[in-house]
Amino acid sequence: MRFPFLSQLPPPPELEDILPPLPPESLWERALDAYEWWWFPLILALVMFGVAIGWFLKKTAPAPIPPAPREMAIGRLRSLADQAADTPSYAFSFMVSDILRSYVLEEYRIPATRQTSVEFLQSVRGNPIFTTKEAELLDRFLDQCDRIKFAGDTAEPAENDPLLEMSLALVERKIPATLLDAPER
Repeated sequence: MRFPFLSQLPPPPELEDILPPLPPESLWERALDAYEWWWFPLILALVMFGVAIGWFLKKTAPAPIPPAPREMAIGRLRSLADQAADTPSYAFSFMVSDILRSYVLEEYRIPATRQTSVEFLQSVRGNPIFTTKEAELLDRFLDQCDRIKFAGDTAEPAENDPLLEMSLALVERKIPATLLDAPER
């Protein structure tokens, strides 16, 4: 024997038999045992919840607020300012009067679009919303429009500017003294 010390060693332990392979687990059993996958359904649920909230908020978004009648009337009158020099006074007086009457109807619920100038003026004078200066300027405005429309008063396109100024002052509710002090034509 070449290695005498080997005889002094204890005998080796007996080897255990190898177990046969385990049967394959079902997917359900694996899912129940897969404790490390708990976050997957949670994330899926949160994503679905976020999509549902987004869809609901998009569906219930408020409609845009339409511009106020005053803003609309001022915009329409300012767009007419470019056409004042080129438009015949007859047509211009109709356009400006229509804008002013529509504004009064929408803003104050006075049926100005269905009233004659006299009825319109009486409605304004009997309404505490309007000042005496506004009623006086409206009287001048309606008188000038009626003379152009119905009396056959010939006016040059250059005379459209005072009509535009009066209507803008009435809509903006800023009556300059120069408009009231100006002589009627």
